[in-house]
Amino acid sequence: MKRIGVVVAMAMETEALVNTFGAVKRQYDYGAMNIKEFDRNGKEIFFATCTEGEIMSSACTQYLISECGAELIFNYGLAGALADFCIGKTLIVKGVAHYEFDISPLSGSVRGKYDRFESTVIPTDEGLRAKIKKLHPDIEEVICASGDKFIADEKTKTALKDEFGAGVCEMEAAGVLITANNAGIPQLIIKIVSDGADGAEGFRKFVNEKNSEYFSLVAEILDEL
Repeated sequence: MKRIGVVVAMAMETEALVNTFGAVKRQYDYGAMNIKEFDRNGKEIFFATCTEGEIMSSACTQYLISECGAELIFNYGLAGALADFCIGKTLIVKGVAHYEFDISPLSGSVRGKYDRFESTVIPTDEGLRAKIKKLHPDIEEVICASGDKFIADEKTKTALKDEFGAGVCEMEAAGVLITANNAGIPQLIIKIVSDGADGAEGFRKFVNEKNSEYFSLVAEILDEL
């Protein structure tokens, strides 16, 4: 039976999806994380709500791999728009720029550049992206700028777009991708645009809405993995 680990930052993002999954097989806490296990369509699915930020998303990803035996990591959640995307647009993340990683004074390189990766944009699993694109050809791919900050000001958003070619920004994808990559585990990252120029105000409005269409699509993608 295939084991899929799902990393989600906020409880509301988890509950909106798992409420349609039927009975929870097992539920427990590991520190600040909450884990819900399901059997669905011949798969064991482990939903882990990690709380916001790169450190917790990385710890959560490693827990799913080491303790739950996840063979694939799936991260979905909300992101702020850097490019001209409408609120509610669903996107596949093709690469992540960890913009807060910066050893350029020591390495003579640029911020966001890890020695083991060829570029400041770290690619997600090409095979999984291709599979989802084949089934859902209208979903666009995007670069995600990821760091431990909620970006609300237009100046910073423009700088991230110009420096990394990013179309969205959020706070978990780098931790998920780098940790899964280190363990040799394939990963898929899906984001929905929750806010744009209105920043925190738009985000709060979005999370208070049901967004059932988005969560139905996420459930469908999860079934296809």
